[in-house]
Amino acid sequence: MKSLVTFREGSAGHWGLRIAAAIAVVAIMLYIPTKGGNGLVTSATEALTLMSAAMALNLILGYAGQISIGHSAFYGTGAYTTGVLVSKYDWSPWLTFPVAFLLAFVVGVIVSFPASRIKGVYLALVTLALALVFPNLLRWPKLESLTGGGPGIPNRDSALDTTGFDIGRRDGQMRNFEIFGWDPFGDLRGQGAIPFYYWIATGVAVIVYLVCRGVVKSRAGRSLVAVRDNDAAGVTVTPRTTRVSEDGQSATYQVGLTSMPHAPVQVWALPDAQVTTVPSRIVFTPENWTQPVPVTVRALDDAHDESTAPYRHAGRVMHRVAGADAGYAAATVADVAVEIEDNDDAGLVLSSRRLTLAENGAAGTDLASFSATLAAAPDAPVTVRVIADAQVTVVGDDALTFDASNWNVPQLVVLRAVDDDVAEGLHQASVQLQYPSAAGAAIRVATVDVTVADDDAAAVFVTPLELVAQTGASTT
Repeated sequence: MKSLVTFREGSAGHWGLRIAAAIAVVAIMLYIPTKGGNGLVTSATEALTLMSAAMALNLILGYAGQISIGHSAFYGTGAYTTGVLVSKYDWSPWLTFPVAFLLAFVVGVIVSFPASRIKGVYLALVTLALALVFPNLLRWPKLESLTGGGPGIPNRDSALDTTGFDIGRRDGQMRNFEIFGWDPFGDLRGQGAIPFYYWIATGVAVIVYLVCRGVVKSRAGRSLVAVRDNDAAGVTVTPRTTRVSEDGQSATYQVGLTSMPHAPVQVWALPDAQVTTVPSRIVFTPENWTQPVPVTVRALDDAHDESTAPYRHAGRVMHRVAGADAGYAAATVADVAVEIEDNDDAGLVLSSRRLTLAENGAAGTDLASFSATLAAAPDAPVTVRVIADAQVTVVGDDALTFDASNWNVPQLVVLRAVDDDVAEGLHQASVQLQYPSAAGAAIRVATVDVTVADDDAAAVFVTPLELVAQTGASTT
């Protein structure tokens, strides 16, 4: 059935609804101790006490999804700690609260050592054993003087005209505790102190709620949810794509486990020839498996121009899992795709870009040369075409071929001036070296300028210089 009203989270209506609900809860909480009878207040106090225990139990049952039957032992540990310290050692109940919290926490930590290595029905059996052992421990003769044995600690204070919380004057319990004329606690003597215990239970419930909420929002809380939602053995990699550069820019990704291993698990990072990783081996144990480990990726700065798109090429980091844990032995791990920004350009390196030649010149001036190499090793053979204009010619082969084996070996280009009959004086020529770009989609051009000294001069020749002509005849 479609709902009549829908509020988007974070909207004004959503916040208004939350505020209205909070006001209603506060109003009910204030009504019970001030207007309700002793029976209602007592029932509400017991409900708040059980609510505190339920919120704590929800951490393992609700968020972690594990079965725990022995939570009553932790609950009883705190209750008996307060009871013994108050009845046997005359402590103020105020001081017993932190001690009770701490002692219950210590007992929980001790139980967690064997319980953290099991789950499901096995965890339920261990906690069931704890629930059965705790009552017998209370009846142990060596502790019976403190715990009261089976009947428990006798309530000798029920007939006293005091709450036991030392509120009021030194010579006796005060009857009322007003806040600006408002009396929320009622009569603090005898049966009239029931509302006071209600507020104590309310304060404890609020503290337990805040602690549980803090745990759920923390890293440990997210780990609890991960245990519940994904208990299968697996390795997570986040993110799965990253970008680095050969100039030194690095990137990181995180590797983690989805569930607690029963034995150490090794995750190996296996980079290809384009990148390196630190660390290359990660070891997860039952103690540290909840902490993801960052892996730093760096590009290998080689001399190859490998760009398949302008200045970028690809690398990859694969992973392998090893260890004695059978669940993780067959686990597969996603690869990390790495985009690498290249700092190499397979351009030409020329020994000279300016030459001088002479037409039909003396030995040493009629020829000129320069050498060419690549700036970086190519992934595929590169052919450089040497194209001269009409003023010069290439002596020998007009094509240079480079590959990964000879890219840095100079190859010589020899030029000769064209000896024409045109009087051009000192004139310019050029030679173009054309080669493909790294992507192969464009042609790059490098130019060598040549200055040519002409051997022709502009003149008029008359031959012969003298002519003899007879009457009626012609000559040339």
